[in-house]
Amino acid sequence: MFFFLFTFTYGDESLVYDIQKGFLFYKIIPGTDGVELVRPYDRYVSDYDYFLVDLFLPDTINYFKKKYRLVSIGNNVFENGFFGFPLVIPEGVVSIGTRAFESAYFFNSPKLPETLTSIGVYAFTGSGLSSLVLPSGIRKIEEATFLGSTIREIVLPARLDSIGEYAF
Repeated sequence: MFFFLFTFTYGDESLVYDIQKGFLFYKIIPGTDGVELVRPYDRYVSDYDYFLVDLFLPDTINYFKKKYRLVSIGNNVFENGFFGFPLVIPEGVVSIGTRAFESAYFFNSPKLPETLTSIGVYAFTGSGLSSLVLPSGIRKIEEATFLGSTIREIVLPARLDSIGEYAF
């Protein structure tokens, strides 16, 4: 397996990504052993492979003899994606970013990890979900998280504290 180090500059911000498995990009979270799955600016995963038929999200990434844990799915990463398979987000992921799956289509509902504690605003807005089980660590459903989605059935955690405006 090969890794390449790229630096993209966007405005005043310099971003470093480690490329793995072709179209997946990871940003190392400084001072931790964690990485965030991200998309490069101005590109979508669907620009690379719109029909995601064999996507495996690893729970760890080895990079320069160091093991990093996948802890976050970043903003807009799978926006407009088409998932023709069951997507399993690995245990250890604690957050899903803003618009991460906006307008994505799922043949099967994604499996969310029990370690998940945060789902960003608009994360599944307009997505083709039919059902979803939210893990017990979720305490708040953010504003417009599922707005405009085709979700028909959702299992909510027992200790849900709040539901944001227009969440559904």
